[in-house]
Amino acid sequence: MAGILVWFWNERFWLPHNVTWADLKSTEESTFPQAEDLYLAIPLAFCIFCIRLFFERFIAKPCALALKIQASGPQKAQHNAILEKVFTSITKHPDEKRLDGLSKQLDWDVRNIQRWFRQRRNQEKPSTLTRFCESMWKFTFNLYIFTYGFRYLKKTPWLWNTRQCWYNYPYQQLTSDLHYYYLVELSFYWSLMFSQFTDIKRKDFGIMFLHHLAAISLITFSYANNMVRVGTLVMGLHDMAEVLLEAAKMANYSKCQKLCDLLFVVFALVFLIARLGVFPLWILNTTLFESWEIVGPYPSWWVFNLLLVLLQFLHLFWSYLIIKIACKAICKGKYDRVYKDLKNISKNGEIFCKTLMSALQQRSNLELSYAKGLEKVANKLTKALASVNKNCINNAWTCASDEMRTTAEVHKKLGTAIQQEAIKPTSQVLEEHEKKKKKLDNEVEKMTSSVLNNWKQQIKVKKKLMEHTKKHEAVFHHVENTNKQSVTEKEKQKLLNKLKKSVETLTKIDEEYYQENIIGQTVRLKWENVLENCYKSIQDLEKERIQLLSHILTRYNQHILTFEQTLNTCQSQIDQAIKSIDVEKDTQTFMEETAIYSEDNKSEFLLMDYFEEDNSVIMDKARRIASINMKLERLQSDIDKAQKDKDGLEKMLKAYVDNPAFSDVKNEENTYVLLEETNLKIHLLEANHFKLLSTLAELEGRPVSPHPCSERISKWKEKGSQHSSVYISRSINTKKLKRLESHRISNRSRERMSHSVSFDDSAVPDTTDYPNRPPRGLSRRVKDLHEENTSKNEINEHRRSSCTVLYPYKPQRQDELGLQKGDLLEVHHRDDDGWWYGSLNGKKGYFPSTYVEEHTADQSSHA
Repeated sequence: MAGILVWFWNERFWLPHNVTWADLKSTEESTFPQAEDLYLAIPLAFCIFCIRLFFERFIAKPCALALKIQASGPQKAQHNAILEKVFTSITKHPDEKRLDGLSKQLDWDVRNIQRWFRQRRNQEKPSTLTRFCESMWKFTFNLYIFTYGFRYLKKTPWLWNTRQCWYNYPYQQLTSDLHYYYLVELSFYWSLMFSQFTDIKRKDFGIMFLHHLAAISLITFSYANNMVRVGTLVMGLHDMAEVLLEAAKMANYSKCQKLCDLLFVVFALVFLIARLGVFPLWILNTTLFESWEIVGPYPSWWVFNLLLVLLQFLHLFWSYLIIKIACKAICKGKYDRVYKDLKNISKNGEIFCKTLMSALQQRSNLELSYAKGLEKVANKLTKALASVNKNCINNAWTCASDEMRTTAEVHKKLGTAIQQEAIKPTSQVLEEHEKKKKKLDNEVEKMTSSVLNNWKQQIKVKKKLMEHTKKHEAVFHHVENTNKQSVTEKEKQKLLNKLKKSVETLTKIDEEYYQENIIGQTVRLKWENVLENCYKSIQDLEKERIQLLSHILTRYNQHILTFEQTLNTCQSQIDQAIKSIDVEKDTQTFMEETAIYSEDNKSEFLLMDYFEEDNSVIMDKARRIASINMKLERLQSDIDKAQKDKDGLEKMLKAYVDNPAFSDVKNEENTYVLLEETNLKIHLLEANHFKLLSTLAELEGRPVSPHPCSERISKWKEKGSQHSSVYISRSINTKKLKRLESHRISNRSRERMSHSVSFDDSAVPDTTDYPNRPPRGLSRRVKDLHEENTSKNEINEHRRSSCTVLYPYKPQRQDELGLQKGDLLEVHHRDDDGWWYGSLNGKKGYFPSTYVEEHTADQSSHA
């Protein structure tokens, strides 16, 4: 340690030539600066810091409150962990790309995120009260130290003649006043450096830290090598401008703008003259040239002048900032603030972008302006109304636009009312609608992705099943060939084990493929339900918008009623238009325009394709038939089970109709949905059963029995694999929703109109004056099978009977008979689903059994 100190205090670095530290030792006759004296600056800096805390709390703060300076700081930003992490770790000024990403992540508006970052940045700024107290402390100390230094320097010869700083150097004695002046200045800068880390950080933290470090280094260097005379000149020159700067800040915080401007101008002049004129021409001149001439250079002399040059560069930087602020204040002044307020008002008006909101916003602003502007708004609103459908509400708005043309003198009262009661709620509703629609879109995309993924998974598993089936067949044939050849028991057992393992793997994959197909049906139904729910939700949003427009017109009418006699004519026209508004009618019109219903909306479902169905592959015929029979038995078992479920659900629906108090509408809807799902399941199982049965009949050489789904099944090959699908007609359930609403209105007094899933959708529901038309199932999807296959169309004569029509019936399909009350029908065939097949006037077709009364045997004979 001693060696390091000896190296640091090397006389060749610190002192001129032929001078030693022993020559500068203090004696009773003479006193010189000693480096050990600088250690006192640290505890003295702590004392100054304590004095500052006392001064700011008990002197500066009461003065600030007396000047009515508020203690409250900027508004605190709402706590948000994600935004706080971005603010502290990434950036305090996010760009547009990052703002868009945060907006999507938090579901916030971009303007709200910008406002949060602005509040968070302002939150780090100290309050006006804190700034005032800090400036008052610096002003007080700088005023004191500048006064003390000026009183001392005016007595010294080097103030007027800078060459006196170097005469008899370095043997210049240190007086007590000079020693006090140096220690207090050094301690003050140490306290400022320490307080920077405890105070709230500011934008100029780095610059001020560098300034304090340079000041401390200069004071320390000048004191250590006894350049104290020129050091006093530097400190006095700097303190002069600091007093004026802190005084200008205090005037600004206390809102004394004229005094602030005056002090700032004086400060700028003093700063520029002192730092850019006196300092380089007076201080740097004596340290660089006069000292070179009188004393000569040495290492510490170069370091001292380097620090002074660095300080001069800081002077240039601060001078640039001061000149920039001064030019801005002189050129702009209060106009800048007015211009910014005007830009903010213009920016706030940009959010009203819809046609109606834009018209109403301009209407509100132009109420305080001239009639010419109001006429423009009326034309704009009229143009906007021309592009929408005509209804009661639009007619009322047309009257409102006519009223705008004749009420140019109506201004402030109506404008304020429109702002508060029309624009604000409309904006809120539009924002809510935007969020809801975004959520609905996400749900649809999610379910669509699920349907596509299931479809791909089915194809993937099917491909896997085909490959394993092919391998299994190869193993099986290999085992059969080994039975005909002479092989060892060990090899034969090995092949049998391999065959057993292949059977287990094939069974597992087959079950996986079957389950994926069943899951595909469920996912498809969920996807369709999501579409239906989203569609209904959007309709509800449109209803809300219509009601909002009606409410705005009602409030608009109430304000018009308060106007003077000159507006009575226009008011009566608007009042008449509003009285004619029928929200229910407009809503019903909208529902009818947007309702979509297709009698032949077909949904495609992927059927199961097995290895045994491909005639191009090599497989034993008996084993092929046995495998197909096993699959048919499984399908038939599931069909029987689903049919039982369907019968139970139909009985539940009948119970709900017979006993309305037995269940509520929600239970009926759920039961109805389950019935639809069960019907769809039955139809898909039957389609798979028919496809396999057709393959089996072809293998056995039997004729293929006709089936309604035969025309709906399509087959194609893709990438070497056989694919099959079936098209099933499904109605869009907005019609079902409409029927359910009508059913609620009738207090559930009638049976729910059947709307089950079928290959050809059911017709429009019958009115409640006639009996319920039974649902037509899978066996009635296409034209009558009796007409397609005469062998199946033979009717036993002894089963024929006649019946009389009780209610008129309008046919909904080509294969149905039109009935009039009193018609006499001949019944050929009766089905269990409630539809009979018969003839009327030589025309054959189907008719509902609930619309006729069958004759007894006696009645038939009599007839």
